[in-house]
Amino acid sequence: MMKKNFIKLTIIIFILVLVASVGGNERILHSDLLSNDIEKNNENDGQISANAPTQAPTQAPTEAPTEAPTEAPTEAPTEAPTEAPTQAPTQAPTQAPPAVPPAAPENPGTVMTNDEAKAKAVELNNSYRNMVTTILNETNAIRGQVGSSPLSENATLTQIAMFRAAELARSTSLSHTRPNGLNWVTVFDIYSYGYTAAAENIAWNSQNLVSPVEQWKTSDGHYKNMINTNFSKIGIGVAPGVYNGQQGFYYVQEFSN
Repeated sequence: MMKKNFIKLTIIIFILVLVASVGGNERILHSDLLSNDIEKNNENDGQISANAPTQAPTQAPTEAPTEAPTEAPTEAPTEAPTEAPTQAPTQAPTQAPPAVPPAAPENPGTVMTNDEAKAKAVELNNSYRNMVTTILNETNAIRGQVGSSPLSENATLTQIAMFRAAELARSTSLSHTRPNGLNWVTVFDIYSYGYTAAAENIAWNSQNLVSPVEQWKTSDGHYKNMINTNFSKIGIGVAPGVYNGQQGFYYVQEFSN
C-alpha cells in the first residue's frame, strides 16, 4: 500500500514540475514578443540603426551583461614599436595628401566688401565645380525619393551661393545674418535676381570636401527646403575656411522658384 502511495506521489510531483516548466516558457515567449513590438516601434520612429537586425532573436538571453562599458579608451598605446624600420623610404611623396583642406581665406574674421565677395565667388565657382555637381545630384536624389521634381542649377544663384560662402568663410561665422548685419536675401539684390520664394541652407564641416547633404537631410528645416516643391532652381556655394579654430569648408544652398 505504501509503495502504491509513493508511486502516486511521484507521479503528482512530476506533473507539477512539468506544468511549472510550460508556464516558464510562455513568459519567455511573451517577453520576446514584447521585444519585437519595441523594435518595430523604434523602426517606425526612425530610431533603429540601419545596421540593426531586421528580426529579433527567437529567444531572449537568459541574463543581461552585468555592466556596460563606462568610458571610451582614454589614450593611445603607451609604448611605441620597439624597433624602427631598417630603411627609410628612398623618395619623399611628390604630392601632399588630398585630405588636407586648402588654406583659409586671407584676413579671417573681417567683413568682405560686395566687390571682394563677387570676385571671390567667381574664383570659388571655378575651383569647386565638382562639389557643386555632387551636392546638386545628391539633393535631387533626395527630392526624387519623395516625388519632388529635380532642381536645375541656376548660374546666378550659384554666384549668390558662392558669394555667401565666401563672406561666411572670411568672417568665420555660420549665420543667415550676413557679416555686415543684413539679411542673407539682400545678396539677391546685389545680383538683381528676381524671385517670389527663396530659402537658404548653410553648413560647415571639417572633412575635406565631403558633401553636407546628409547633414541637412537629418535637420527638419533644411530637409524641408531641399524637398520643397515651390522651388525649381538652386545655387550651390563652397569655400574653405576656419570655424571655431578648426579648418574645414563652408557650404551654401540657395533655392528659388
